[in-house]
Amino acid sequence: MAPRNICYMLCWVCMLGGATCGQTEAVDRPSFPGMQSEWHGFPRFDFEVDGKPVLIVAPKDVAEGSPWVWHGEFFGHKPEPDIALLERGFHIAYMRVPDLLGSPVAVAHWNKFYEELTGRYGLAKKVALVGLSRGGLYCYNWAASNPDQVACIYGDAPVCDFKSWPGGKGKGPGSGRDWQLVLKGYGFQDEAEALAYDKNPVDNLQPLADAKVPLLHVYGDADEVVPWDENTGVIAERYRHLGGSITLIAKPGVGHHPHGLDDPGPIVEFIARYASNQTPTAHPVKELILPGESFLVEDRPAFILWPDEALRSSPQPWIMYAPTLPAYPDSHEKWMHEQFTAAGIAVAGIDVGEAYGSPRGRILFDALYQELTQSRGFAKKVCLLGRSRGGLWVTSWAIHNPEKVTGIVGVYPVFDLLAYPGLERAAPAYGLSVNELQQSLLEHNPIAKIDVLARARVPICIIHGDEDKVVPLQENSAKLMEQYAQSDAQNVAQLIVAQGQGHNLWPGFFQCQQLVDFAIDQARAGSHEGN
Repeated sequence: MAPRNICYMLCWVCMLGGATCGQTEAVDRPSFPGMQSEWHGFPRFDFEVDGKPVLIVAPKDVAEGSPWVWHGEFFGHKPEPDIALLERGFHIAYMRVPDLLGSPVAVAHWNKFYEELTGRYGLAKKVALVGLSRGGLYCYNWAASNPDQVACIYGDAPVCDFKSWPGGKGKGPGSGRDWQLVLKGYGFQDEAEALAYDKNPVDNLQPLADAKVPLLHVYGDADEVVPWDENTGVIAERYRHLGGSITLIAKPGVGHHPHGLDDPGPIVEFIARYASNQTPTAHPVKELILPGESFLVEDRPAFILWPDEALRSSPQPWIMYAPTLPAYPDSHEKWMHEQFTAAGIAVAGIDVGEAYGSPRGRILFDALYQELTQSRGFAKKVCLLGRSRGGLWVTSWAIHNPEKVTGIVGVYPVFDLLAYPGLERAAPAYGLSVNELQQSLLEHNPIAKIDVLARARVPICIIHGDEDKVVPLQENSAKLMEQYAQSDAQNVAQLIVAQGQGHNLWPGFFQCQQLVDFAIDQARAGSHEGN
């Protein structure tokens, strides 16, 4: 669990913007006691609070409001975000309470440190917490006891359940030494009492959700030490269910190390956005074919094509589109999307990369759905539109969320991973080997689970060319129709076969009035259901 020794380059300061980038008017720097030294060109002060060693790194010019960052563990590891935030006027703080693993004793020491920094030295009442690895236990447990004093939490492969690590009661091997520290530090009589404990971060999110504390987690999806699905994954699912906001940044194929991001900009901007009065630097926006809005969700480009103000509704009916990639939606679809917005329907999507219907893509679809339905007044039930490989994306999400879907429309959509893109190309998106994906096709391949949609009687309308060699009609749309018929749901499914057409840009695919009318009807129906 200890971080590896790494040499760090300091050029990130210039790349991320210095004191002039978003810097507010500087204020006087407080005078800290103890031994003074230098850390990456900034003054560092080491002293004691409540009998424990602490350190403060001070900015050269303090930003308005005296914002600060507090590390749970491993101060100095991956310092690029700290350096950039120091340039923006933040203080950086750390209290050394090793081997306490976020126990109530550690929380009590943290309370004293917080009182000292905010009372005697005038730092901001709300602090940005950074929980790297086991530091997640410190940050989340203190935050749950002090939710109104937390501006935001950034977790990096964070431990969020000590049963996962160091307990090793899930997928990971755990750590016997550190598990004994948990038993001792928390005062448990035995292991059974520890396993029954209900105040782990994954169990104690309500105070943070009530205080609307934003979360950011960066994690490797191949982490075997602190398995992400036992920690970050549980936090994300439960926090969203409670109405909280969490941004996830996955690192495909990465284990517990290395921590951080090659470009720490998203970390810096997240903390700057929520813990200070500074204006974050602008992210690139997606180019849109119609008037709308481009923004970030889970640090991924997302968009909304908006109807005119006079045509909008509450709740707002909408269509979720895929594949949102840099080139899509494109000009060939413009007429279709104009019909939607003219009918008062918004169109939205999120760039999940080449996810091919994988769990990673579904997580990002979940995040977009939450952002639009919880924060922007969109209807709780949505019509889905999948063009080509976007069919994998929308049907995979629909199979896991049939209660949120009023209908699905498709333009030569893919439903079978074997037909397109093939297992060799799809396997990396699923984090599996080709053999592993082959063995779990019944679990992952949308065409194998279309009966879920048929039994739920989710309406579908598809247009597909009978000479399509890229996404063959028979293995995809025709096979879907067969499965609907087998579930006696053929009356809610429509297949329009474009005679003599392949996988091409024939205007009839994108100017099909029957398809457009179907999508509009289903989107409107969604604004009247489940809201």
